Amino acid sequence: MEMIYCVILLLHMFVLQVLPSEIIYSKWKRRKEECKLLHDYVTDQQQIQNLNRCIVACEMQHDCETVSWQIGGNLCLFSNKNVVDDKRQAYLKWEHSDGWSTYSKVHYPVSRVMNPEPDSDMMNYEEAVQACADQGSTIATPSDLEDARNAGMDTCACGWLSSGDNGGIVSLSGSCDLFNSTSGIEYCGNPRAIAWCQLN
Repeated sequence: MEMIYCVILLLHMFVLQVLPSEIIYSKWKRRKEECKLLHDYVTDQQQIQNLNRCIVACEMQHDCETVSWQIGGNLCLFSNKNVVDDKRQAYLKWEHSDGWSTYSKVHYPVSRVMNPEPDSDMMNYEEAVQACADQGSTIATPSDLEDARNAGMDTCACGWLSSGDNGGIVSLSGSCDLFNSTSGIEYCGNPRAIAWCQLN
């Protein structure tokens, strides 16, 4: 039992050290730059030295949705409420304060699924449909992928869709060299691709 605990602890430390900062932009989003969580929304806090580690620590907690990090400090606040996506009470959930960054998780409508075979992560259309089914899901529609892009999903891959075509998106930041447009889906026409699956 002690050995299992040590392995988990070492893995946690490794993730904190090497996880790329892009996680902030691909799976999280910020609505305001100089705001932090109201006291009533804080469920936990830790002494953490940078924003990326603050976010990783939140991901390790199953009920954590939002973090506020003290810029230049070491205080990280956690909340089980998504204060970025819930805009109905947005002004009640923020406390204006210089030197704080607050991020909430983005719950995208699609997920990228690879071929489980070790020799290739690409699939034909039938294999992609089955791969989604194996995940307890169904293959995503073009509209699902559009919604993910509009939510800020940052990826650069061609994947199968329910239409039988494979295509990809460029996030609104335009960070992908594979596609030219940041508007709509660009279809690739590849014989093999990854699968875009609906996120249940």
